[in-house]
Amino acid sequence: MQRSDSAYLSGATGVLLSRALSVLAGVASLWVLTQVLSTEAFAGYTVAMSILMLAGYSTGLGLERSMLLTISELPPRPTLLQGRGAMLKIAAVAASVSTLTALVVWGLADPETGGARDEFLQRLAPIVPSTALSLVMITWFQANHRVGVSQSMLGLNDGMRCLLFLVCMVLGSGPGGIALAAVLASLVPIMVLSWLARGRSVAPPTDLRPSDVRDGLQFLVQRLSLMGLHHLDIIVLGALGTAVGTAQYVVASRFAMLLETAQMVFVPTFAPRVRRYLANGDIEMAAREYKVARVLGFTGALAIALVFVLAGPWILTVFGDFGDGFGAFSLILAAYVLPVGAGMHGTFLAMTNRLRFATLNRAICTGFFLVLLLILVPSFDAMGAGAALVVAIALHEVTGVFLLRRFFGLQAISALEFAETVLASATLILVAAMPNLNLVGAVVLACLLAARLLRERALLGLVLGDLLRLVVRRS
Repeated sequence: MQRSDSAYLSGATGVLLSRALSVLAGVASLWVLTQVLSTEAFAGYTVAMSILMLAGYSTGLGLERSMLLTISELPPRPTLLQGRGAMLKIAAVAASVSTLTALVVWGLADPETGGARDEFLQRLAPIVPSTALSLVMITWFQANHRVGVSQSMLGLNDGMRCLLFLVCMVLGSGPGGIALAAVLASLVPIMVLSWLARGRSVAPPTDLRPSDVRDGLQFLVQRLSLMGLHHLDIIVLGALGTAVGTAQYVVASRFAMLLETAQMVFVPTFAPRVRRYLANGDIEMAAREYKVARVLGFTGALAIALVFVLAGPWILTVFGDFGDGFGAFSLILAAYVLPVGAGMHGTFLAMTNRLRFATLNRAICTGFFLVLLLILVPSFDAMGAGAALVVAIALHEVTGVFLLRRFFGLQAISALEFAETVLASATLILVAAMPNLNLVGAVVLACLLAARLLRERALLGLVLGDLLRLVVRRS
């Protein structure tokens, strides 16, 4: 296999392009939505999308993740996609369950009592099966180490949705057109990946074993728990908070999630590589993979957080009267710094026989998150949701780092790196409490970033060198 820093650069190239498109399209889509929809309709759309995305990602029962275990550990075959038989069986399950779920959602939604949220739930219900099937195909490509192709689907989907949203704005088609645009865009990954797989796949492995179902259900709990950290706050705010607070929080959270971009760029490459090393009993190389991904991810997160602390108030006002959401914005930033600083312990455990512990950690922390939301949101609205997110994620990261040490003897994060992560998060919490100190917060984050660049200059130099060689070779 390639050296880890080279592999991450190779795998991350397509992901970076996808993420760049996704970020640009996401920002443009937010702006269009805030122009086309009223505050109440915008809040209703985002709450409905959160509910349906949770449904779409769960109706495959997590079975698609089993492909990462059974296919990625096989010797790669660069010209072929392995496991078409298993993929088709999983796709059949996902199509059946997701279609039934969409029909149930459509039937239970009542626009007369639920307002804009239920109206969008009915209009957007077809997103459930399209999301479920897209996930199966994306994971199939990822398991075959086609990371760039599989992850580019996110950017393609977001880009197409943005383009169709712009058409809706020009035509003045309103909420109905927005819903139709979102549904049509969700079909694009299925069509593109199906075309790319034509004549390039082999059936084996074809089995769907009881152990795959067991592992899939654990992956499902883990994914739902992870998605809960990104969607439960919006759902609870939509039910117990104000429409204005929900809208402000949605805009803020969509930007704050960019802190995970640097880490998420490397996750698709990290998972199959770690599985391959662990299958060969090479724990030392698996540990190196963990460090490389964590260092690159946290460096990027610090840079993005610095930009947002300086420009956050202005960014939020571009999308409407959302400048008052800067406090919640800073709290969400403080929360997302923590998992990037700790590293991908959940993914590491998921690639081993310790999957159940990663699943239990996710489930407990997400349940705790929900309890905190129910307590804090009625009184503190968006700020309460942000505070709940910080506490829940902190609990998850501390537990995950402990599990890696307990089961594999790995020091997931050094004492110095732990202190840097805590300081970065505490600085953002301070800025949330006292927004007028954002310049002070920016200075602290800049110092942390400079220290990280200096200490990890050797690794970052290797990555930069590979990037330059890649650019020269392709030019």
